[in-house]
Amino acid sequence: MPRSGHVHLAKGTFQEENFVCGSFTLTVRIETRSNLLLEVTLPGTVPQHLTVDCIQEANRKLSAYGVYSPIDLRAAEFNAALGCIPAGTTLTYGQLAKRLGSSPRGIASRCSANRLLIRVPCHRIVSGDGIGGYRAGIGWKKALLQLELNSSSTHASPSHDRLLQGWMEKD
Repeated sequence: MPRSGHVHLAKGTFQEENFVCGSFTLTVRIETRSNLLLEVTLPGTVPQHLTVDCIQEANRKLSAYGVYSPIDLRAAEFNAALGCIPAGTTLTYGQLAKRLGSSPRGIASRCSANRLLIRVPCHRIVSGDGIGGYRAGIGWKKALLQLELNSSSTHASPSHDRLLQGWMEKD
């Protein structure tokens, strides 16, 4: 059973819930009046036995909530674009920037500000010469990408697959 608590902030009432998803616990913050998902927090360390089933279970639980839709149309477009990237596929910051008429630095900045981890899959955006950053840490990004790579038959390109495999071997 999730542990819940209410947090009262000036602009509304928020509820935090912890969901056990297989081998890890997600902490979510929900705006109680609208039932919108505002934030997802992952544990500090990646569980040893993280599986695709755990991530899919987390997505099912998160899908029960609407997602806060930013007033900023560029942010809404960014979130929608990330949602269209299939599991097992990566794009570079530059590739997504070109598609959205932005800059790679702007895309990296939006990814680092993403508070809806897993639900808005910014872990699928990588640097042109490395894995890039991730709000929950590089360990989580590598683990999520590796799980998707192992469970998906669709990949962005063979070169991305080779790069991704190389990133998994680095610390």
